[in-house]
Amino acid sequence: MTLLYFIIFFVCCIFALTENYLKDRDKKIIYVILCGLLILLPATKSVIDTPDAENYETMFYGRNSKILQELTEPTFTQISSFLNRYGFSVSALFAVYALINIAVKGSLIYRMSPMPALTLCIYVSYLYILHDLIQIRAGAAVAFILFSIFLYCERKRIWAFVFIGVATLFHYSAIILFVIVFLDNKYLSTRGRWILASVVPIGLLLFLLRFDILSLIPSFMGGEKLEIYKDMSEEGKMDEISLVNPILWIKCSVYLLAIYFYDVIKERNKYLPIFLKLMGVSIFVYLIFAKMNAVIANRFSELFCIVEPFILTSLANVARPLWLSQLMIVVLNLMVAGWCVFVLEYILT
Repeated sequence: MTLLYFIIFFVCCIFALTENYLKDRDKKIIYVILCGLLILLPATKSVIDTPDAENYETMFYGRNSKILQELTEPTFTQISSFLNRYGFSVSALFAVYALINIAVKGSLIYRMSPMPALTLCIYVSYLYILHDLIQIRAGAAVAFILFSIFLYCERKRIWAFVFIGVATLFHYSAIILFVIVFLDNKYLSTRGRWILASVVPIGLLLFLLRFDILSLIPSFMGGEKLEIYKDMSEEGKMDEISLVNPILWIKCSVYLLAIYFYDVIKERNKYLPIFLKLMGVSIFVYLIFAKMNAVIANRFSELFCIVEPFILTSLANVARPLWLSQLMIVVLNLMVAGWCVFVLEYILT
């Protein structure tokens, strides 16, 4: 599977570097073919290929404990039940989620990005591995989160909240996206940019002070899963997050650069203000939930990560010539993909 992933990823890289020279019709055809290949890879994976796959198999056949069954999202339960009823194996489950995940996100990336091939390349280097190969339920939730962000920015706010609800049915943690009630997509003033930039140092300070935000969340708001995470943390059963994480520092650098060059890149991405706000939430949530550790910090933070490829794509407009800045971004994401595959192959499995 690793070899197939890199073959598809290299094709995405070439596509990203040549999209400005392609006709719209050709670009669309290549984009659709690539999305089809991205669907096929997780749809045909074996349960031994990725972490969590064996857990999904256990859940699919209803072999997990009663408590875990009750905590499993209804969409997963219903899809599994339907496929089981007609004699399908767990591979069919992977195929259904792959179709949902890539079809929704792929169509929205093409619609929302000024350089969809480059955005797709960035997405495949990291988030595709995380959400479409490993955490397939979270991947489906993120797909509908992106759809809700799109609708929210297009002033279809009722439908945006409807799709946040749909995302929550795929992964309960998606409920945190209701934070967009307090956000907007208006032009960022200088003061607003300073406030967003302060997210990184404040988050790092709270991380170093070992601030435990979960102690401030009432039990009735967190649900049973949050209570389980709290108990595990108090019993010392969860590893703590380390700042020795290249992905985190790349995110922070991209975030701060996008704020610094906001006036240069804002014209190329009309969704940039809300994307920056959501990325700030992602970084802040990751750092302040650090004492609780990886599970909850990553799960909440990763729900907002879908905006990151769009922001990094926007930075391509900072340097000239354009092809050089695109090449620099592609090379960066080659290194990110290599790191993610290394973690997948030698640390998580």
